[in-house]
Formats: sequence, structure tokens, C-alpha cells
Amino acid sequence: MPNKIFVVDLDDTLMTSDLLYEQALLLLFRKPWLIFQLIFLSLDGPLALKKFLERNTEFDPKSQNYRLSVLDLIKQRKSQGDQILLLSASPHAWVRSVAFHLGVFDHYQGSQELNMKGPAKANYLKSQFPSHEFAVITDSVSDQPILDMAQEKFLVNPSQSLQQKNPHSQIISDPHSGVRSLVKLMRPHQWAKNALLLLPLILGHQFHRWDLWFFAILAILSFSMIASGIYALNDLSDLASDRRHHKKKNRPLASGALSIPQGIGISITLLLIGFTLASQLHFDFVVILGAYFILNLGYSFSWKRVASLDISLLAMMYTLRILAGGAATGIAISPWLLSFSTFLFLGLAIAKRCSEIQNLVSANKSGQIHGRGYQVQDIFVLQPLGIGASLLSILILSLYMTSTQVAELYLKPDRLWLLSPLFAFWFVRLWILVGRGKMDEDPVAFALKDQLSWGIMVGASVILWSAIS
Repeated sequence: MPNKIFVVDLDDTLMTSDLLYEQALLLLFRKPWLIFQLIFLSLDGPLALKKFLERNTEFDPKSQNYRLSVLDLIKQRKSQGDQILLLSASPHAWVRSVAFHLGVFDHYQGSQELNMKGPAKANYLKSQFPSHEFAVITDSVSDQPILDMAQEKFLVNPSQSLQQKNPHSQIISDPHSGVRSLVKLMRPHQWAKNALLLLPLILGHQFHRWDLWFFAILAILSFSMIASGIYALNDLSDLASDRRHHKKKNRPLASGALSIPQGIGISITLLLIGFTLASQLHFDFVVILGAYFILNLGYSFSWKRVASLDISLLAMMYTLRILAGGAATGIAISPWLLSFSTFLFLGLAIAKRCSEIQNLVSANKSGQIHGRGYQVQDIFVLQPLGIGASLLSILILSLYMTSTQVAELYLKPDRLWLLSPLFAFWFVRLWILVGRGKMDEDPVAFALKDQLSWGIMVGASVILWSAIS
């Protein structure tokens, strides 16, 4: 009896994602105007769509996420003498690339002139290996024809119907929690940034206006839903670069804990909730939220790869939160606050990029940050620019303290001068940590976890309150 053929499915089995979805997304994020062409091609059948994606996208097997439990099983079966066949409905060129990259397959076959799915797989096995027995590992109900031929069956994260049709199969399940993955995708810790919407209310000394507090909190919820929806979109557009990143590779979409269709559905749902909440507030708020959404889309799709434009957009999107807080509550924003926040957030945005570069240096890597427009040597330009922006924000704060507005708003304005050394200390410490490579790649996230930063925020709040009362 010839050696058994161990048939391995590719999408959502050996790999944690579906290549058709992933490559279509890759194309749309780069050329969104092709969406209608993709729709028309899909109406002609999956094979036409696959051939189009094969011609118009670059596929890199090194950037994919492979299921280690399946790879270990393949190596075990190969050591037992089985012939390993990678059989997939994905385009043949992609299947060949994966086979060559992993180097564990004796045979491989994908879709060429025939869509290699369902009965087509069964016919291929009968014609190419007529006298062999088969073992099959798959996740898909469409592979039931080859499962019916198999003497051994392995199911990866199977649906209930697939499991019922194959009761004597061995199950391989990923230890993922759906709720935990959803929360991780939404990044609720990032919602703390939306507390900036409260600044107009607080600095306008409207503490007693409970109606304004309601509007501000509703605006924060709206911004948080929109931000989480955009985070999901951003993760969808960054799958390849996230998988190369030492931390981001564990994100739900990059790791395969959530599928691409799930990511798209979650993003659309969150965006709909966000804009529905926004519709209950002043129209100016909706306009600012729409501008924030459009800038974020541009950033996620393309602009984050343009050096200097990306950090300008990051700073602008922080400042838009303050403008949105003013629009939601009807409180006018001071030019002083806008000037201060613009340079403050520009400094933090540059610190974020410097931290990414510094982490590359610490890892003894050179060249360009994947998915960004910066190279390692750019840190010598960015670092002084970031420090300068941070110092300018302190200068603007100091100049504000000499303005006539301070005397009108504060009973004891002299106490506000204590804010300048407090901010100076925090910025100097921030940039020292960036230079040492000990800064989280998101300075805002770092500040939320850093006890000393919390102490400085509490101290600044006490100084403001003492100046008011």
C-alpha cells in the first residue's frame, strides 16, 4: 500500500486568515476605486476574481500568519512517511509560494483554470492519487467531498454542522476568547484620549452645568465608537506590517483570533453607533466628527506612509477632539488652547515615531520602518523637532499666563505658573525615555500606565483648582 497522502487546506486552516479576503482588502486599501470592478468580477464567479487579484496584488508568504499546531502536525505526519499535499482554492501562484516558503510539502495545487473547491478537490485527488489513502485537515464545509474520501479527518475550529457531519474527527481549536478579542480590537484604553473633549467644559469653568456634562459625555461615547471602528479598519489595512511587529503581531486580526469578515462587520457596526450618537448633538459636532473620520481614513489607507504628513495628521486629530468638545457643549475654544494643544500633540506624535525608530535600533535592525515613511537615520531630524515642539507648547502656556484672559478666569492666576515647570519636567523625562528606547510606542498609552505621569496630572489638576477658587 503506498504512503498515505496528508491533504492540507490553506485558508483558515494552515493559515489563520483567508487569502481571498486579505488580498482583496490589500488592493482596496491601496486603490479603493477598484471596488466596483471587484464586485462585477465576483458576479462572474470566484475564479475570475481570483485571477484578477493574482495579477494585481503582491503576495508575500513571509508576511502571513501560520497556525503552529497545524505545522507541527504536518511535520509529525511527514516524519511518519506520509506525503504532504497542500490543496487549496486560492490561486495556484499563492499556493506555490507558501509551499516553497515552508518547505514541508511534497505536492501542491491551487486554482488555475478550475476553481479548486469542493468536488474539484475530490476529482483532483482521484485522478492524481488513485491508489492512495487520505488524511485531510480543513476548516471548511466545502471540503466535505474530500472528507468523505478520507480515512483520517482533522477539523480546525469547525462549525457545529461540519463537526456533526464528521463525528469521528480530531478537533484542533485555537484558545481564543471571542469577547476578549473584540475588546482588544476596540482598544478601550485608547478612549482615555477622548477625555480631551472635556477640556472646553473644564477650562471654561462650567462645572455646574449638568446639561453640558451630558452633551460632553455623549460626545465622548460617539468619538470612542468612531475611534474603535477606525482602529479595526486600521488593523485590517496593516495586517502585513503588524505581523512583522514584535507587539502588534498579537492583535486580534493579525494573529487570526478574529477573521477579516468579523473585523469588517465590527468596524461598520461601531461606526454606525458612533454617528447615530453624534446625530443627537449640535451639527457642528457632526461636521468635526466627520472630518476626524475622513482624516483617519486617509491616514489608515495611505497618508501614514508619507513622512511628516503622518505626524501632522496625528497632531491635528488630537486637536480636533478639543474642537469637538467645544462644538458639543457650545463653549468657544480659546486660541491659546488651540495653539498650546497643536504643539503639545505635534511633540507627542513625533515622540511616537522616534520611539518606533529607537526600537528598531535597539533590536539591531536597520532600514525603513515597515508601513511608514521613515528610516533609522531620520531620528536625528525628528528628535530635535519633537523636543522643539514640546518646548514651544510650554512657551505658549507661559505667554498665556501673562494675558488678560487669565485674570478674568482665575482668582489666583499667579499659581498657574507652577504648571510650566511641571510640564517641563514631564517633557524632559519623556524625551530621555524615548532616547533610551524605554518608551512605549504610543506616548499617550505610556502616560496612562505611568504612575509618575498620573502624579503630574493630579498635580496639574490641583494647581488649576487652587487658581480658580
